[in-house]
Amino acid sequence: MTAIKYLHNNNRVHGDIKPQNLLVFSLNKKDDVVCKLSDYWNIQQITGVSSDIITDDEMISVAIFQAPEVLKGKEPTKSSDIYSLGMCLLEIFQQHEIYQDKPFVNGWDAAVQVAKGKRPNFDPDFNEQITSIIKQCWQQDKDERPSIDEVINQFQSIEF
Repeated sequence: MTAIKYLHNNNRVHGDIKPQNLLVFSLNKKDDVVCKLSDYWNIQQITGVSSDIITDDEMISVAIFQAPEVLKGKEPTKSSDIYSLGMCLLEIFQQHEIYQDKPFVNGWDAAVQVAKGKRPNFDPDFNEQITSIIKQCWQQDKDERPSIDEVINQFQSIEF
């Protein structure tokens, strides 16, 4: 989350936060695990890519982590990064892919459903405090999403 905070504090957005762009590692067994955010780019760089280059599975994996307003053609913002962070947090804490039931017919269906408000389900025993944070992050209305500082503060108050 500190990488997102750094970007946002410098009036930058990532625009493509998803698990594939989170690099998790430890240099040895005694060190803490580190998570780095990769593939920072201007999302406009990829808008010219022909859709026949992207596979359906790739389109689904892009759509489910993009904020509804971005899927509707708006530019990525700090708020859309927060939406994407919330989706990543769910996958990280559940320790399995979201939408395991494959509810989408294809990539375009995924984009339409997410833009309309479809969200994944939480596992039955999922932590209530983390559930609350994630639900705030993926609010349909971008103005109702918390800032990265608010997300960090809420996580710091959780006893793990």
